[in-house]
Amino acid sequence: MGSWRYGVTLLPGASRSDDERDEGKVHEVLRARSESGWELLNAVTERDGSDLLVFRQKAD
Repeated sequence: MGSWRYGVTLLPGASRSDDERDEGKVHEVLRARSESGWELLNAVTERDGSDLLVFRQKAD
């Protein structure tokens, strides 16, 4: 069993009630992390539109 590094990314939700969630930003972060060798473990979207993404990567 190897060692893992963990990373968390928080994308803020809407600052005003009429703002919409930026789905493109979530995909951009997922793509960038994936290309860097990170694996998505969990993603949670809150009612205010904020997203919490948890990643892991094998430690060298």
